[in-house]
Amino acid sequence: MSNKKKSYFYILLFQLLGGVLMFLFKAEDEVTTKSLIAISSVLIVGFVNVWLNKRLIGYDLFYVLVSMLFSIGTLEIFRLNSEYGVKQMIWFLIGVAFMYVSYMIIKNTDFHEYFFYMFVGAIYILFLYTLLFGINRNGARNWVSIYGHLFQPVELIKLLFIFQLATLENSSFTKIKHYKLINKAIAFSYFGLLFLQRDLGSALLLFIIYISYLYVFESERKYFAVTLIMFAAFAVIGFLILPHVRIRFMVWTNPFKYFAKKGYQIVTALTAIANGGLFGTGIGLGIPNIIPVNISDMILAAIGEEMGTIMILNILIIYVIFFSYSLKLAKYVSNKYYKKLAVLIPVSIVSQFFVILMGTLNMIPLTGVTAPFISYGGSSMISSFMMLGVLQAALRKNV
Repeated sequence: MSNKKKSYFYILLFQLLGGVLMFLFKAEDEVTTKSLIAISSVLIVGFVNVWLNKRLIGYDLFYVLVSMLFSIGTLEIFRLNSEYGVKQMIWFLIGVAFMYVSYMIIKNTDFHEYFFYMFVGAIYILFLYTLLFGINRNGARNWVSIYGHLFQPVELIKLLFIFQLATLENSSFTKIKHYKLINKAIAFSYFGLLFLQRDLGSALLLFIIYISYLYVFESERKYFAVTLIMFAAFAVIGFLILPHVRIRFMVWTNPFKYFAKKGYQIVTALTAIANGGLFGTGIGLGIPNIIPVNISDMILAAIGEEMGTIMILNILIIYVIFFSYSLKLAKYVSNKYYKKLAVLIPVSIVSQFFVILMGTLNMIPLTGVTAPFISYGGSSMISSFMMLGVLQAALRKNV
């Protein structure tokens, strides 16, 4: 049996064993026939897509890695709440569809290489819509409701921002005097708009994308240093004038002092991981239901309790493989536009995981971001799969 076939077999075995454990150890929401049917559907759809991905796209290792992440997250979501588990399956199918659509568009067209102004305009429209019609949740105004479904525009903004940076050198914008400086001002205006939305977690993710772009593709290091200093200033201002940012900072420095109120989330997360130990309590044997937002922001804590620290380490390794494999292939992409896409997309996906991991372990204040392909959420799942489709198309443009 080849190594790739072994990978598919182990994913299948993991999902089957997880399904059996959920059947034996009922969670707070009783495992129903609907849940078991959904788990079976994940198995079938997942491996059909591995087969399709190999033949239509070719980089099947990406899909193997993503399938592993999705399997781990979905099993824990089903264990915690079967209704959300079924919804996650639906978001998965929608995300896969968006992946193939984005892949085909990027692979078979070139007009998007010159749409710098369109990407900038779309980003500002999404920001304006969020500021005017957004919904406040957990201190930040970063959600909008579309036909009764909540959506985070910043998930799409991240991808559009990557396209903006990639198209810069190809557009007529370069004819403007000091165009690089103006582009930096545009980027910082996004940070300012996220500041107005009180969404500093998303601002951090956009900053990581931007600083990576400057480090890899810009030769003038002074702009790199100035950008770091300016963002640090933004963070200090946010701390001084935004109450919820100050609260998160205080909780971060001493979570047990504020356990009864604001520190409850991080304390229960840390306790859950400690309770799980190296190998975990077993699926259905822990009490991750006491952790707030345990299917999205804090899903790593729930996984750590029932599947152990070793599973968190495995997830970390999967993301590292995803990142290193992407950059290895990106070296062979000669077209600068597609090379930027091939570098910045894995930076966005993997850095988001590290931000949520460090927040869960209380290494940094909680940011409210989710783990790509693992956490529950339609916005995150769709945007992550769109990025995956664009990434694979960009890697094929090695001409």
